[in-house]
Amino acid sequence: MKRPSGGKRKARPAQKRFHSRARYSKAELLRLIRDVSQNDDGRLIFSRHALERMRQRGITDTEVMNLLESPVSRIPHEPEEDLRGDWRISIRGAAAGRDLEVAVAVKAPVGQGNIIVVTTIER
Repeated sequence: MKRPSGGKRKARPAQKRFHSRARYSKAELLRLIRDVSQNDDGRLIFSRHALERMRQRGITDTEVMNLLESPVSRIPHEPEEDLRGDWRISIRGAAAGRDLEVAVAVKAPVGQGNIIVVTTIER
């Protein structure tokens, strides 16, 4: 099939990487996630993917909230900043006797953006 532009693809401009210039520790990000999950101010959002995986795996929103708010939950991997300046982080711990891991995105600017629950996993 011939392209309307004469068959040539236009080059996409290079995507600029946003650097927040701030490096957040595991403890700072975990504290922020706990604060947002406890305050119920509408900034904690479950993605469609997370809701589907929760349904498939029999994980309730109460279990996820308990895990996010728990003082004994831990972060097994170093947080990573993505191209948009959002932070990706996994939180692992026990909820209702189950070993769960919840992947979240802390949206930029950190401390003002939403916290997105990306997926849930039972370990």
